[in-house]
Amino acid sequence: MLSRLLIWIAPVLLATLLLVIAKGFKMETQLPRQLIASLEADVEMKGIRFYHHEDGRLRLMLRSSRCLYYDKAGELELEGVNSTLIGADGREVRVTADKGSYSLNEARILLKGHVLLETKEGDLLKTSSLVMDHKNMVMSSDSPVVFERSGLLLKGKGFRYDFEQGKLVIDQQESVIKGGDFPG
Repeated sequence: MLSRLLIWIAPVLLATLLLVIAKGFKMETQLPRQLIASLEADVEMKGIRFYHHEDGRLRLMLRSSRCLYYDKAGELELEGVNSTLIGADGREVRVTADKGSYSLNEARILLKGHVLLETKEGDLLKTSSLVMDHKNMVMSSDSPVVFERSGLLLKGKGFRYDFEQGKLVIDQQESVIKGGDFPG
């Protein structure tokens, strides 16, 4: 029985070894998101602040009350997220959420739970989840969304917001309400 097992395992081990040698002894793996949650974090941080500069200008400020860093996955799991995007023209959008995950490899932030986008002009966008591509300064979601701007309320499912162009597109628009008294 043992000899049969070794006959089966030996070629698998040899193939694995050859693969490692062919890759130059460096095996890089991307772990599936569901496995990340089962891993133990390499580092736990509280009250972090992350600043991203581009061309000498501050483009993103990200604050989190608690952060777990998973080195092998290249992921940060965030709690109590509060971030500010800063456009080339100095315009700012504040984004808050209950939780988030930041992929270092993809420069992408996934936010979940009571996600709120807010401009200095008073525009509000509310949703339950959001993907923020901070390299391209684009935010999007497939979740239900509510957008409020000076007496206008739009409801829909999904949106895409190009921050640099200031262009918001709400998908599957469900209703438009004008006035000052909005339900719920």
